[in-house]
Amino acid sequence: MTFQKLDEHTVRCILSEEDMNEHGLRIEDFFTNKDKARSFLEDVVKQAHDEVGYETNGDTLAMQVMPLPKNGLAITFSERSEHALQSMLGHIRSAIEGIQNQELDEMLEQVMDEEDIKDSDKSKANKKSGKKEKKTFFRVYQFENLEEVEQFCQTVPETMNIKSQLYKDKKNDMFYLTIEKGRIAIKNLEKICFSAEDFASLVSEQEAYLEYCKEHFKCIVKKGAIKVMRNLAVKN
Repeated sequence: MTFQKLDEHTVRCILSEEDMNEHGLRIEDFFTNKDKARSFLEDVVKQAHDEVGYETNGDTLAMQVMPLPKNGLAITFSERSEHALQSMLGHIRSAIEGIQNQELDEMLEQVMDEEDIKDSDKSKANKKSGKKEKKTFFRVYQFENLEEVEQFCQTVPETMNIKSQLYKDKKNDMFYLTIEKGRIAIKNLEKICFSAEDFASLVSEQEAYLEYCKEHFKCIVKKGAIKVMRNLAVKN
């Protein structure tokens, strides 16, 4: 575990895969086991004091958890002042430039493979208890501009209320549309997604990617994004 004091207000902790194993942590614990993650992060802040002399004034800390290549993790934290937050975000943007999409996808696939094992065990348990198994569906598409988002959304029938969110990557000026299974049949969603590929690039089919979008992009339409963008396109 390595600590870097980026400035007076901000510290970054870098964990290798070995560090993660030593503490009994997995990357998905930060999304699914909040109590375990909170306890670990409190220890990290205390250790930062011992390692690099990091001092806090008792204010709330802002934290950013970012996956790194080779199953590593970067934790950046800063006191919640405007200057500190801007500083932290600047350091995070610099660090994230070194992450390749392929490496991120590999990390997400590994996480989801482990989740598939859990789902398989849960499915067996549901069959024994007679519970009906729920099917999942998730897609993330990357659009080069907002106009293409609107054009795609206009192809979706008004009768279809699809569970979707829209994010913007301000740095690269790209838009990311997430599509999830709500009450619509998967076969109908597959048709919609097939149409989406005329306007956008498929980024991921892994639900874990949604957490990445929430961490690194700005959510501009949190609910019913396809319907919202379709209505905007009609008005324009």
